Amino acid sequence: MMSKKAFMQILFKQSKSGGLGILPTMVFSPFADWDYYYLYIDTTWTPESEYESIFKSIDVPSGFVTDFTSVPRPFWWLMPPTGRYAGPAIFHDYLYWTQNCSRTVADLVFKIGMRELGVPQWKTFIIYQSVKWLGFIAWNSNAKLKRNGEKRFLRKNPPPNDASITWDEWKKGDVFK
Repeated sequence: MMSKKAFMQILFKQSKSGGLGILPTMVFSPFADWDYYYLYIDTTWTPESEYESIFKSIDVPSGFVTDFTSVPRPFWWLMPPTGRYAGPAIFHDYLYWTQNCSRTVADLVFKIGMRELGVPQWKTFIIYQSVKWLGFIAWNSNAKLKRNGEKRFLRKNPPPNDASITWDEWKKGDVFK
């Protein structure tokens, strides 16, 4: 599994072509279980010009809660949730949660982001094919969770000096926008 230091270095590295240039200003923090993370600042991604016909930009507001990639634990040895693809995964999670575009577009956004960050082609292929064929499970689950009152946009973050709060504990409070 990748070390936290290596993960942060990869996540904050700007692509050679300038795409995903917002990543150096992306600030997030994990909940205690390290399965969910929340953004501290608004984050915007504008794709390289060749992809502007698919989408212009994506704005993810501060307080959004993500799990990066939903890789099943037995496969973490090959693709941990926090690989080079973690930045694009935040935008993908946001689109899967808000569902303000089609699933097809959300999956393409993920694929484009991985390409712009230089994720190896074989990993991009595996991840993209996985979300293309199995993403309906998360898409439908998110729709059901929202219908049942689940929220993913915090107005109040956990105290910065308390690393013991899990996502399941925090979401029980009056902490949402």
